[in-house]
Amino acid sequence: MICRNRRLITMLGALVCAFSAYADQGDADLFHDVEVRVIRQKYFQKSMRPEVGAQFSAIMNRSFVYSLMANGQIGFHFNEHIGIFGEGGMGFTLNKGDCSTLGEKFRIEPIVDDLRNWFGGGVSYTPVYGKYQLSSGELIYFDWFFTVAGGMAGIAKRMGTCIPESAESSSSYSMPQVTLSTGQRYFLNKSSAAIWNIKYMIVQDPSGGTLATGINNVLLSLGISYFL
Repeated sequence: MICRNRRLITMLGALVCAFSAYADQGDADLFHDVEVRVIRQKYFQKSMRPEVGAQFSAIMNRSFVYSLMANGQIGFHFNEHIGIFGEGGMGFTLNKGDCSTLGEKFRIEPIVDDLRNWFGGGVSYTPVYGKYQLSSGELIYFDWFFTVAGGMAGIAKRMGTCIPESAESSSSYSMPQVTLSTGQRYFLNKSSAAIWNIKYMIVQDPSGGTLATGINNVLLSLGISYFL
């Protein structure tokens, strides 16, 4: 009797194993065209976080001078896409070789539109969040943002210093400005990022006209930001 029970148990076990193997094969056939992916949370979260940043800028479209500026920015991100910010900057100019050539060889003093400082605020929109994979396998996370801003700018009509013995004369004005910009953040860790951006700033010409016919400034900026 005991032998019969053992044979029965062995047969039942074999049937269960066979049925399981058949069921597994059926499931594999049923879901053979289904791809399973793991969805993970974003590496970096901006929602409801303040951001403080510092950058250095160079004005790229000046013919006779280099204009270098230090910028500061503070903002707040309502979600991963929309944020607001305030910003400002100030700097100085250095003569290019073109200025020295005009002054020393041709005794010409060009009038330079000298952007000396600016401040304002605006809205940022971040539609892109992505990552690069290096050959080492390491991932670099980034986002791509666009901003619209406005405010005031201190601008001077500078004349002088291209001719070596000439004294600089300038008239300073505070004029409205509008700025459009785009750039990227490269996240270094969970609270800081390296940033580059390019700004197109239009400053109303103090000589007359409107913002649409104002003085164009193209600023290339590099810096870092910290998320609180």
